[in-house]
Amino acid sequence: MKFNKRVSFLVIFFLLFILTITPRSVVEDFSFPCYRDEEVYISCGTAYVLNSTPPVLCNFEHPPFAKYFIGLFSILGIARFIYVGLALASGVLLYLLVRGFSGGNWICGVIVFLFFSFDTIVFNTHRFLLLDPVALFFTLLSVY
Repeated sequence: MKFNKRVSFLVIFFLLFILTITPRSVVEDFSFPCYRDEEVYISCGTAYVLNSTPPVLCNFEHPPFAKYFIGLFSILGIARFIYVGLALASGVLLYLLVRGFSGGNWICGVIVFLFFSFDTIVFNTHRFLLLDPVALFFTLLSVY
């Protein structure tokens, strides 16, 4: 019975997340302007991956891991979908963390997941290929 509850909660989270995040990040993305940061991260990331450019020669202000991430998935053509997946995975990690901190109370986890999913900052940062979503995911993963 517990397995069915876990599966149903994950399905509900996934559906809520898809209904809230995906339309804004995938469909509406092409009607919004591209920010200069995104252009720089994509060009430097693809230069890192394709040309083995040293990180000190292209946008050395930030650590290169997220730019490698952006460059690799931009070359494959799935970078925006990966960012939607990062947002979903970050929400699930938040749910698991809060559920663990609250002594197994899943309602607190669901509330935090919903707040995270409907937050406009999450929409805006995961819609563009920026460094923050990668940093958020790996920070939450390290805490978990």
